[in-house]
Amino acid sequence: RLFVGSSAASDVYKRQFQGNVVCMNAQNGRLVWNAKVDAVTGPVADGRLVYEVDDASRIHAFNRQNGREAWVNESFLYRSASAPIRVGTSLAFGDYEGNITFLDPATGTPVARTKLSGAVTTPAAQYGYGAVFQTVEGDVAYVVEGADSE
Repeated sequence: RLFVGSSAASDVYKRQFQGNVVCMNAQNGRLVWNAKVDAVTGPVADGRLVYEVDDASRIHAFNRQNGREAWVNESFLYRSASAPIRVGTSLAFGDYEGNITFLDPATGTPVARTKLSGAVTTPAAQYGYGAVFQTVEGDVAYVVEGADSE
């Protein structure tokens, strides 16, 4: 399961006003952990990690339990990365050139890439076994795992 901004478990993940990512206990509102990052997207969580994009388009993964950074991918600096989303067993995001890049969610290593007709700046929407991405020109694409290799 994938959670955007919050989880169905006992913790809630949010981006703070100053850009930090925080985990709060949903039952009592207490702060569980705070990760210092200049976050620009809402956090997205799966069973193990919380993913966030910072103001330089670095993609960060934090341990859900303690907030420690599991990995950071700096390969997409200043590409206006969209919020990441789980697509199958991969983590996918779009960029200003229309690339949809798939990462291994455990390591942040790119595993595949496909290209759309224009910039992708908005978060994708989960749909079925894939995700729907929209370009700034209004083109819509349904993307599933197994996109063309890099």
